[in-house]
Amino acid sequence: MKEAHPAIQLRDKGGWLAAQDGLVISFYLHRAPEEVAPAIWRSLQRYLRVIPPKTLNWYVSEEGDMAPLDDAGWEQIRQYLLAPPWSGAWAIELSESPSEAGSYQFEYYGRRLEDPLYKDPITSVDTQVWTSTTPAPTARSSARNP
Repeated sequence: MKEAHPAIQLRDKGGWLAAQDGLVISFYLHRAPEEVAPAIWRSLQRYLRVIPPKTLNWYVSEEGDMAPLDDAGWEQIRQYLLAPPWSGAWAIELSESPSEAGSYQFEYYGRRLEDPLYKDPITSVDTQVWTSTTPAPTARSSARNP
């Protein structure tokens, strides 16, 4: 019989969950963001179908603040990914909580290959799927499709 992995949770002085153990899958792509954006959008849609419904509730708005993820937020995310409003670097960050470490997260960082500000420009996608302190979902139900 295998021993269970230890559960790690770090809480701040106020009791908020600041960090926890988990599995993170990261992809680093030396490709132009517009080349991989449609595939990343499809990957995000698939990710939403396999995590519990309404798990990704927050995003970083244009102003840089955490905002509740609503229809307007999903449209902004789609636009940033498929038709970014500027050249250079941009990010999409979706999370379960605006202030605590959650069990699910999606991050996308797009950088232009020819951007002189970055020594090694890459496009990256990171997802946190679940932690040992949060059981993996057993019953799959349809997630919110933006």
